Amino acid sequence: MERLAHAAQEVAAGNWNVRVEVSGGDELGQLADSFNRMTTELLGQKERLVQAERVAAWRELARRLAHELKNPLFPLQLTMENLVRRGSRVRNSSRKCSAKVRERCWRRLRI
Repeated sequence: MERLAHAAQEVAAGNWNVRVEVSGGDELGQLADSFNRMTTELLGQKERLVQAERVAAWRELARRLAHELKNPLFPLQLTMENLVRRGSRVRNSSRKCSAKVRERCWRRLRI
């Protein structure tokens, strides 16, 4: 019984690899066997969770990449906004052109 209690404390502390020696087919032996199966199942679930988190991270990366590929005008829009901020140094004809490009970018990005 003491070995089971100690093993349970180990699991509670995060050591899921702990095993209890099964001695005999009495109730304590069955309890030890059940404990060992439980920790094995916990380890399997932990591994599946880690794998699911990896898949979720890759999906998020793919989603963001697809968004960027779908909206190629966004970098152009940012560049134009930076040029507009420098407005006083840009000639009047350039300002008109940049305003047209900026408006077209905004219109396309809203679609």
